[in-house]
Amino acid sequence: MFGIGTTQTGALTRPVKRKWKMNPFQSVGVSMTAWVQADIGLRYHSIMLPYGGTTMTPAHMSSVRLKLNNETVWNLTGARIDTLNQFDGLPAASTYGALVLNFERLGLIDHIKRYDTAINTGVPCRQAPNGINNMRIEVDIDSGAVAPTLGQPQGIVSPPNKDQGNFILRRTTYTENVPGSASAEFQFINKFNQKPNEPNLSRLYIEETAANLTNLRLNTNGTDDANISSALNNTDIAMSNIRKVNTGVVIWDSAADGNYNNYLRIGNAKTFNVYIIDSNANASLAVVAETLGNVTAA
Repeated sequence: MFGIGTTQTGALTRPVKRKWKMNPFQSVGVSMTAWVQADIGLRYHSIMLPYGGTTMTPAHMSSVRLKLNNETVWNLTGARIDTLNQFDGLPAASTYGALVLNFERLGLIDHIKRYDTAINTGVPCRQAPNGINNMRIEVDIDSGAVAPTLGQPQGIVSPPNKDQGNFILRRTTYTENVPGSASAEFQFINKFNQKPNEPNLSRLYIEETAANLTNLRLNTNGTDDANISSALNNTDIAMSNIRKVNTGVVIWDSAADGNYNNYLRIGNAKTFNVYIIDSNANASLAVVAETLGNVTAA
């Protein structure tokens, strides 16, 4: 067994994982922000958040935030986390009554690379040069919940390994207000390039059906990285036999075929633009950008 203070080394070392009972949530209630502080000195591969109550589902978690050294690196709804988990082949949260915060990049052909984004705490490494010395999860519970509960979270942990702490997997939500047109491209207003702590784009999650959003184009410095219909994007995902297509969203995934190294390096790109064709008039779309970067705050 290991405890806080134990470490591993080696870029090719497989982690020794254990299940770790974390501190209980505080301030759980309707229209409140529940929170929990994680123990420092462990590497977190995933965290399971059990939920219950008269009426309580991920849909009632209007925002789930992961903060590292007081910097918000995750900010998205519980329902969107659940959808992304199912995209990665995990069961729906309702199956076991627990929402999983997964920090690994699942389904990579080079299996050892999935551990690059597990969160090392208490040790300086590439993902956090000053070390992660504060890790906090916050869950906003909306007014539609009835007698909600959040059980004691369970972490899947291992000893920190500074040689594998290469990236922080970030998930940030944006909004795009799209004028409807069946043929004209719409250029996203939000920009994802030239962000020093988020230099690599791993995924784009767009909350729109493939029937409405018919084409997606990503362009870096005037050159297309992707230009594909949503139908063929879903076909590509299905053919990989790694991810699971969800008809309610369009997801561009750099690692759809399991290649960990396909992420877009846009940190220093002069321009990076996203274009879509969406026939849904006056659509307001939620967009989740999943990036690979670091935390520089102490």
